[in-house]
Amino acid sequence: MIYGRLIDGKAIVPIIFRLPKQPDFSLDFVIDTGFNSIQPVDNLAKNGIAYILETGFL
Repeated sequence: MIYGRLIDGKAIVPIIFRLPKQPDFSLDFVIDTGFNSIQPVDNLAKNGIAYILETGFL
């Protein structure tokens, strides 16, 4: 399962990097979902997709 956020219609997923002898760090990436339009919330729910609306700055 991939967990992320939906911000301004973009799927944002944090990726954790684990390097030898370094502390873990995370960077956010935009995932291309292939959707060209906004899906109505009820369509998302019918397909079992969680919808979280987040606004503001990263």
